[in-house]
Amino acid sequence: MPGGTEPARIRGMGRMVARLAIVLGVLIASTAVVATSAQAVNDGDVTTLRSWTQGMCLDTNSFDVYNHVCVHNDVNQLWKFEFYGWWEVYGEGFLKIMRVRSVAFNGRCLDSDYNGHVYVNPCQDPNYWQKWIVNDFIDVQNHRVLNLEDRNTHYCLDSNLPWLNPYTRNGCYSGGYQDWVFGYRP
Repeated sequence: MPGGTEPARIRGMGRMVARLAIVLGVLIASTAVVATSAQAVNDGDVTTLRSWTQGMCLDTNSFDVYNHVCVHNDVNQLWKFEFYGWWEVYGEGFLKIMRVRSVAFNGRCLDSDYNGHVYVNPCQDPNYWQKWIVNDFIDVQNHRVLNLEDRNTHYCLDSNLPWLNPYTRNGCYSGGYQDWVFGYRP
């Protein structure tokens, strides 16, 4: 190397390695953001589940699950989230698998089937029909919402018509009738 300078191709490779390191750093950081944003639902959380689009709350009478006007402290509208495990979303991180237990009817859990019916049944382990993959995120309007995907069917909890029973739908999406929020709203 005359005069102590590096050949141009070596300097170019150094720049390319530096750029690659920056790109990889950004990708890793964005994956961490996705993974941590999905962790906001915690084991033991007790709350109402309100349809973001309809404003109605998920309610039960010990078997049926239906939409109803949200009533503050109505025990039939309270649900307890219980941690069960992790679901890997390849390339994006992990989502929690939770059991959703009725507070009013302890020992009964949110359940569904391949026909799209949603109901509560006695809690059982292992019963993957009663395990829900919780995708908890901030939507484009900066609201904390979540989608519940049945671990066995991979159908999502949906509620597109007020006063009708919620159901599970093949084909999960965000930004609509499958978005649920925590808490009572008068």
